[in-house]
Amino acid sequence: MRWSPRWCRGHVRRRASTRTWTRFFPRILLSAAGAAPSCSRATAPRRSVRWPSRLSAAASSPWTPAPRPKAAPSSTAMGPKMLRLAGDRAAGAIPYLVTPEFTAQARETLGAQPFLGPEMKVVLDTDQARARATARDYLTLYLSLPNYTNNLTRAGYTEDDFKGGGSDRLVDALFAFGDAERVRFRIEEFQKAGADHVAVQVVLSEGQDDSELLRQYRELAQALPLRS
Repeated sequence: MRWSPRWCRGHVRRRASTRTWTRFFPRILLSAAGAAPSCSRATAPRRSVRWPSRLSAAASSPWTPAPRPKAAPSSTAMGPKMLRLAGDRAAGAIPYLVTPEFTAQARETLGAQPFLGPEMKVVLDTDQARARATARDYLTLYLSLPNYTNNLTRAGYTEDDFKGGGSDRLVDALFAFGDAERVRFRIEEFQKAGADHVAVQVVLSEGQDDSELLRQYRELAQALPLRS
């Protein structure tokens, strides 16, 4: 679960709510997220400048409904500066729209101790052409946001990879296609690269509804080696 400064203003309130959630729901992982640059005010300072003051303000909150945890992991951490900040001032990073190769670089930047829980998208469809089409429908929005394309450019992708919803090379790297066994294999790739946890996001094709989403998550839950 993520909280965002856009909808939850006030570092004291945010810190207090984090402590309350972690006290009563210890298995829920709360993380901090910021809006993409194109969604933020044009006059706002760079997030690598804003985040240190946010984390300091949150850490000094006087509200203590539960024992003080370290600051929540930062899900906005993708670039080198934000990753170093997440490792030094927060509990770690939950990067979005990334690959196992990025995960290995992130682990090197964070060091051995901070939490690293990359997100991985899944299309449970064994028809590769159809699965790629589903992935491209989902990916198109993110390929218009510079924070994601900048990170993918650092990983070696080019403008050609961002056209038309993403090249085959890009969508195959960002998504797991196929059955639950293939998903397990991709999760293991992230774990071998240094992930402590992999956040699996099921992506549905057009016309599928919430009941199908729940069915697919249940299918994955039965097939994957989940730990309580």
